[in-house]
Amino acid sequence: MNTENMTGSRAEVLQNFWQLLKSKRISYLTLPLIVMATVVEFVILSTGWKYQQVVCLPQGMGVTFFGIGPIGATILAVEMLKLPLAIWTASRSGWQKAVMIMFGLPLICVLTFQLVKDMAVYEMGIAMTPASQMLEKATAEETKINQLKGELAGVLSKKEDREQKLAELQARKLKAKADFDEALRLNTLSRQDAISLTDYQKQSLSEVEARQASIIKQADADSEQLSKTIAELRAHRETEVGRAANWNEEEARIENDYKSKMADYANKKATYEKELAAYTSANFLKRKLMKEPIDPGVPPVREENKVLKSAAIAEIDAQIKAKEDELAAINAKRRQRVAQIDDDARQLRERFDSRSTSKRDDADHKREELVAAKAALDKQFAAEEKQIDADYAAAAARVDGIKSQIDASTKVAEKYFQDREESIKRTQVYRIATTVEIIRALVKGQRPVTIKATAKERGDLYTDQISMVRVWVYPVLAFIVAFLPTLMVEIGFSTVFKPEQKRAEHRLGFFGKRMHELYTRAGRQKIARSERLAREASAQISSRD
Repeated sequence: MNTENMTGSRAEVLQNFWQLLKSKRISYLTLPLIVMATVVEFVILSTGWKYQQVVCLPQGMGVTFFGIGPIGATILAVEMLKLPLAIWTASRSGWQKAVMIMFGLPLICVLTFQLVKDMAVYEMGIAMTPASQMLEKATAEETKINQLKGELAGVLSKKEDREQKLAELQARKLKAKADFDEALRLNTLSRQDAISLTDYQKQSLSEVEARQASIIKQADADSEQLSKTIAELRAHRETEVGRAANWNEEEARIENDYKSKMADYANKKATYEKELAAYTSANFLKRKLMKEPIDPGVPPVREENKVLKSAAIAEIDAQIKAKEDELAAINAKRRQRVAQIDDDARQLRERFDSRSTSKRDDADHKREELVAAKAALDKQFAAEEKQIDADYAAAAARVDGIKSQIDASTKVAEKYFQDREESIKRTQVYRIATTVEIIRALVKGQRPVTIKATAKERGDLYTDQISMVRVWVYPVLAFIVAFLPTLMVEIGFSTVFKPEQKRAEHRLGFFGKRMHELYTRAGRQKIARSERLAREASAQISSRD
C-alpha cells in the first residue's frame, strides 16, 4: 500500500512538473549558457583536482582526500557548491538573493579565482623553466666573460703600469745622474777650497806683519812720548829736591833705620822658625831638654817723615809714577797684542794645514762613496727594469689565451640566449604576450623590438612581456573563469522561461480605430480562461480517481 502511494506521489509530481513546463514558454537560447557553465565548472574541478594532486600535495602527507591535500579538497568541495548555489540564488528574490549575490557567490568565486590564477602562474613557470635554465647558463658564461675581461683589463693595466714605472724609473735615473753630477761638482769645489787659501785667510795672513808693525810703531811713539815726559818730570824733580834737602836727609835716615830694623826682624824671624821646626819635630824627652822658642813679634813699622815735604815734589812724584805705570801698561799691551797676532797667525796656519789635509781626505773619500753609490744605483735600476719587463712579459703571454676564452664564452652565451629566445617563442605564454605587446604599443605608442637588438635583449623583452601577462592577463582570465560560469548559471536559470508578455491597457484610439483588436483580445482571453478551467476540472477528476 505504501509502495503504491509513493509511486502515485512521484507520478503526480512529474505530471505537475510536466504541466508546469507545458504552461511555461522555454527560452531555448539560454540552455547553451547553462550547458557551457556546467562544462566549464567540471573542467575547473577536474584540472584543479589534477593540479592539487600533482603540484600542491605536500610530501609526507598522511591524510588525503581523493589523492589531494585537505586544503585542496576543501577548495574543490566549495567549488562544487558554486553552481547549485547560483541555481538556488536564481530562484530566490528579496534579501536572500541580495545577500547571496553580494557576499556568498563572490566569496566562492574568489576561491576559484585563486585556484585558476595559481594554475596559470604555475603553467607559466613550467613553460618558462627551459628559458630560465638557458638564462642561468648564459648568465654564468657572462660572469665568466666579465672575469676574463677583468683579467684582460688587468693585463692592459699592467702594460700601462709598466710604461708608467719605466717613465718613473727613467725620471729617477735622470735625477740620480743630476744629483751625482752636482755632488761631484761640490766635492771638487770642496777639495779645491781645501787646497787653496780663502780670501779671508789670505787677507789675515797678509795683514799680520802690517798689523804688528803698526802696533809696534804706535807703541814706540807712545813710549817715546811718555819717556820724554818722565825725563822732564825727573829733571824738574831734581831741581825741587835740591831745594828740599832737609826732607831728603830725614827721609834717608828713616829709610836706613827702617831697613836695618827690617833686616834684624827678618833674622830673628828666620831663627824662630828654625828653632820652632826643631822643637816641633823633637820627641818628648828631647823637648824637655830644649828651650821653647820665643816669637819675635810683629814686624817693625816705618817711621813717618815729620819734615814737611814739598808739595811740588809730591805732585811730580805722583805724575812720574802715573807716567811710569802708563809706560809699563803700553809696553805690556804692545807685547800682548803682538803675541796675540803671532798666535792668531800661527793658529790660522795650523787650522789651514789641518783643514786642508782633512778636507782633502774627506773629499777623496766622499768621491769614492759617490762613485760606489752611483754604481750600486745603476745596478738597482737595471734590476728594477728587468723585473718590470719580466712581470709584463709573464702577464702579456696570457693575453691571447684570455681573448680566445672570451670569444668562446661569448659564442656559448649567444647560443644560450638564442635557445632561450626560441624556447620562449614556443610557449603559449609568448603568444599571449605578443597580443599584450600589440595592445600596449597601440595604447602607449611603444616601439617593438628592433632587428638590431641582440638575442639577449630580445629575450629580456619577451620576458618583460610575459611578466606583463602574469600581471595583467592572467588575473583577468582567472577573474573571467571564476565569475563567468556563475553569471551564466544565474542568468540562465533566471531566464530559462520566457516571461508572459504584458499587454498595455487597450485604447480605442481616435474614432474607435482599434475596436477590432479590443474584441479579438477579449475573445482570446475568454478561450484561455475556459481552457484553464477545463484543465483544472480534469485534474480534480484524476485526483479523485
